[in-house]
Amino acid sequence: MDPVRERFDKGVAELSLYLKLLRSVETRSTKLKFRGKNADECLHILKAGTFLIIYNIVESGVRTAFDDLYAAMASAGTRYVDVIDELRREWLGQSFRELASESASKQTYVEKTQELLQLVTSSAILELSARRMTISGNLDADLIRQICRKHNIRLAIHRHALGGVELKTVKEQRNALAHGHITFAECGRAFTVADLDRIAGKTSIFVRGFLASVKRYKDRTNFRR
Repeated sequence: MDPVRERFDKGVAELSLYLKLLRSVETRSTKLKFRGKNADECLHILKAGTFLIIYNIVESGVRTAFDDLYAAMASAGTRYVDVIDELRREWLGQSFRELASESASKQTYVEKTQELLQLVTSSAILELSARRMTISGNLDADLIRQICRKHNIRLAIHRHALGGVELKTVKEQRNALAHGHITFAECGRAFTVADLDRIAGKTSIFVRGFLASVKRYKDRTNFRR
């Protein structure tokens, strides 16, 4: 089985177990050792945690898919002259992104440019990494589409994903929690378990389409000129 898809499916299976627990708590078939308001608050906190799990699955899926693509390119001995213009720009962008903003200067940019020119002229194998992609905490459907365009990947998503609209909800709630703009109880109070089931389902459909699109691009070596 495709290891990228297998990793994603494991994450979705864990999410399904978590949602099953939430449904059980919500219907009181699983009893929490709290009474009254405390039990309700605990459920709200648990519901909010769903957004962290979903976002983790999304970002892990994107990073794993691109690391798998980049590894396949390196294994094939792909050089700068071999790839399409989009991949050349991505490689240059990732390379300059390695420069720390606090120490970057005209001299460091000159040195980096010389280094890259040497790699190109010596026909070195391209080294790209999902670690150098600017996606941490920011992933939603629009950003995934943007990343795919930068690689000239044709993104094919099932209509049941509704264009990935729920990924924006996931990103916004995850970031609000991570930055302390809302409490876990406040977040969870705004969503029912049925809402979370719907959000998780639509998000999974979108990411599955994304993974299939990247795999197809890799298998067809569409990154080559």
